[in-house]
Amino acid sequence: MAEKPRKPTKAAKRLTLGREVMASVFWDAPGIIFIDYLQKGRTDTGEYYAALLDKLNDEIKKKRPHDEEKSSIPSR
Repeated sequence: MAEKPRKPTKAAKRLTLGREVMASVFWDAPGIIFIDYLQKGRTDTGEYYAALLDKLNDEIKKKRPHDEEKSSIPSR
């Protein structure tokens, strides 16, 4: 007699924190470069994104120093 097929188990679970959080994730082929979480109550403005790109540029220089001359983010 054949065994009855089993339902596949789920590998991921959702964690509910009771609030919404915005995450900005930057990556390339080798992996994640930088993750930023917008602070609760803060608005994502042009000033916020400019500072975020500055942080990203710093992380690229640290994590991918050999790619510095290839960076698509212009330095200020």
